[in-house]
Amino acid sequence: MALDGGGGGGGPIGSGNSFTGPAEALEIAGDFCFATNNFVADSNPNNKIEFTSGNFIADVTVEMGPLINPTDATDGKRAIAQIQFNGATVQTMLSDGAAADQQTPATAHIIIPPYTEVAILVKANADSASYTAAIFMAGRIYR
Repeated sequence: MALDGGGGGGGPIGSGNSFTGPAEALEIAGDFCFATNNFVADSNPNNKIEFTSGNFIADVTVEMGPLINPTDATDGKRAIAQIQFNGATVQTMLSDGAAADQQTPATAHIIIPPYTEVAILVKANADSASYTAAIFMAGRIYR
């Protein structure tokens, strides 16, 4: 299957019906989709991945890594992620509060309906402004 240009984020891999939002985009290659974003956590929720799905159903897994202090990889804090469809929270994820080198990522399995505004809002549950983490979402689309 040939890959066409355009689509999510305007990268080299995408699909013409990969609708994008103002922040991060859903990238599409064939029947595979993904989105990722690194972030610096603070106590206010921020849109970290945001897009509108296209004319397909997406079956995806969302993974949120632990909050890690770049100067001390053993120092971890909890993070909270809200997965929203059309402005309504459909699932909440909470990362482990153990030391970052002992944490496992928080995961969620979701089905995204066609033409849905998706936002993943992330915040730290404590003052963790210097901590970084990542959100990764990957799965399959069905047209």
